[in-house]
Amino acid sequence: MFHMIRDFFLLLLLVAGVEMAIRHVARRWDFGCREPVRVERAAQQLPCSTRSVCRVWRRACRTNRRVSAAPARAGSIAG
Repeated sequence: MFHMIRDFFLLLLLVAGVEMAIRHVARRWDFGCREPVRVERAAQQLPCSTRSVCRVWRRACRTNRRVSAAPARAGSIAG
């Protein structure tokens, strides 16, 4: 009887190991195929995002307002 329990847990560990190996291979393959495209898209969007952030800071500096990262709440003075 104890051999059946031991064999069951060994089989369970084997199945879990095979499943993790398959997931690892699938993620590495997906990363290799899709990541260059995602990085290129992010690199193209970065200058636009940087320019818009700089515009907000320049506008805030001209008006001497404090700029916070959190969105303004309804009824608050910051804005």
